[in-house]
Amino acid sequence: MTLAATPALLAEVFVDVFIVSVFYRRLRIAAQEHWLGTALRKTWWLALIGAGLLALLGSILETAAPGSRSIGPAIQKILRG
Repeated sequence: MTLAATPALLAEVFVDVFIVSVFYRRLRIAAQEHWLGTALRKTWWLALIGAGLLALLGSILETAAPGSRSIGPAIQKILRG
């Protein structure tokens, strides 16, 4: 890995930690049923909203910067005009 890739890696780790912490807060209360049932019941709508927002963001980035392979180059392409 090059030093130039470090900010992108840290950004991805930050997003992952944020998403996991949001889901963890929803699951903190212990349930009497199986953990998978609790996870699905308490987070399905959050996961659906998150997937929808990511799809919308991806669509906007694809429209604004066609052909970009990741978020970093897409944002750079948009900022450069």
